[in-house]
Amino acid sequence: MPIYQCAAPVGLLTRDMKARIAAAISGEIVVPFVAGEVNLVMQPGPSGHAAVTVLLDGKPIVDARGTDVGADGVARFDRAGMIRLVAGVPQRRHVLTLASCDPGLRAYVFTFGP
Repeated sequence: MPIYQCAAPVGLLTRDMKARIAAAISGEIVVPFVAGEVNLVMQPGPSGHAAVTVLLDGKPIVDARGTDVGADGVARFDRAGMIRLVAGVPQRRHVLTLASCDPGLRAYVFTFGP
């Protein structure tokens, strides 16, 4: 049984991480990457708050969670801004999965670091 349950997924992003992402999320975004850090600019929907479950390589993020992700593997926020999702992972192939059921949640731009 999945950790989250929402409507049908929005879709799989391409490898071109420089592309602007502006889609309402009510499902999941799956991002393959090679980096040690991942951030995403997001904006909550009309409710003014949002929660996004963060999975790394198909498992709940634990030790590699960014500063904006709680111990439960969920990033919660109430304003638009850069959300720090992943930090301190070895720079090799990973898959980041973001899932939310919050209507109107928007994701704009990923940034990656060493």
